Amino acid sequence: MAIKDVQKYIEEQGLVETTDEESEKPIYRKPGFEGILSFGEMEQIFSQFIREHRDAKRLNRAQMGTM
Repeated sequence: MAIKDVQKYIEEQGLVETTDEESEKPIYRKPGFEGILSFGEMEQIFSQFIREHRDAKRLNRAQMGTM
């Protein structure tokens, strides 16, 4: 289903326009408790989460990569 009115969707979802050094275009995101995170910050949080769970299951990077 295509969104017919993008601006209306942005307002309904509570999205905020922001910029990121990794993107040339404006980005719309929903702010969290810590504000709006950059791509780099999100990647760092995601990487840490994956690493902790991979280590807890005693999987190496190759094993995780096949999943």
